[in-house]
Amino acid sequence: MSDLQALQRRVTQLEELLMHQEQLVEHLNETVVQLRAEVDGARAKLEDQLARLESLVEAQANPLDPNEKPPHYLAGKTKTCNREGISAERNTRCVAF
Repeated sequence: MSDLQALQRRVTQLEELLMHQEQLVEHLNETVVQLRAEVDGARAKLEDQLARLESLVEAQANPLDPNEKPPHYLAGKTKTCNREGISAERNTRCVAF
């Protein structure tokens, strides 16, 4: 085999190797893009859950309005309620006894 043929063969091998490397890089890039989308989705869900948890914790910390009268206080009074069970006065829920 002459030097020229050996050199051509070596160039061909390098070109094949380069093609395989390019395909591998493209595949890895697609994987990174897919994983990034999954991470972004998981991050959004986590942020939503954290916001929900914070609101629940806040609601538990301040369960009652200090100016709101308890339901048993209003039991003897007549209230006008709509179909959804909301009273007209102070937008409070009707309590059935």
